[in-house]
Amino acid sequence: MPATKTPKNLKDIIKDKKLLKEFSAFCKKEHCDEALTFVQIKTWKSENLYRMYFKDGAKKELNLPGKVKKEIEELAEKELWSDKRWKKLVKAATV
Repeated sequence: MPATKTPKNLKDIIKDKKLLKEFSAFCKKEHCDEALTFVQIKTWKSENLYRMYFKDGAKKELNLPGKVKKEIEELAEKELWSDKRWKKLVKAATV
């Protein structure tokens, strides 16, 4: 049986169904599966992401750098859901 190729990054894990299943189980065990779910999102709406991942107390709240969190909160408070800054902030949240 051929050896499994060592993944170089998270994208490699997501592409491989077997590795993704194992990594997903690990993330659940470590209570960080919300981060894996978040990075797998392909299309999104800023308001939905805010309510699910960014809002304080959200069901799958992500641990974000303070600066990113502050910018997100400012946009959400003003309900600027179409603001172009969301793209940059979502990208920063996936790092």
